[in-house]
Amino acid sequence: MIDVSNVTLEIIEAIRNQNVVQFKYGSYDGLRTIKPTGFYGDFYGFEGTEAHDKDRYRKFSFDRVTEWQGTPLNYKVFVELEVVGYPTDKEVTEELHQLLDSAEPIMYTLKPITWQSMTYIKYLKSNNQKIG
Repeated sequence: MIDVSNVTLEIIEAIRNQNVVQFKYGSYDGLRTIKPTGFYGDFYGFEGTEAHDKDRYRKFSFDRVTEWQGTPLNYKVFVELEVVGYPTDKEVTEELHQLLDSAEPIMYTLKPITWQSMTYIKYLKSNNQKIG
């Protein structure tokens, strides 16, 4: 059983920040990723669109949510390369392709994206600027 009070607060926050929420629902064992748009009934449940298909609008009753994950954290992945000298963009791209095609282990670091950097990324996207 989920804590409907906390889930309701997380949904309100997700709506305000235009984020998705993740949860398991009904007999389906997979994790659903939904962008909530509001509530229905007297807070009987919430409604929203599938994260990967904005045309698929659904309603979800709180009593059928079997597991609540909430708003997932976004991460930036930093891949580490060892190079000699100061490489050009083309050389870095070639090194990355070689590393990915090989059986060598990949060294990487995960860093959570803060709300400030997410806002900056949305700004760059809205102005069609390159991110990275």
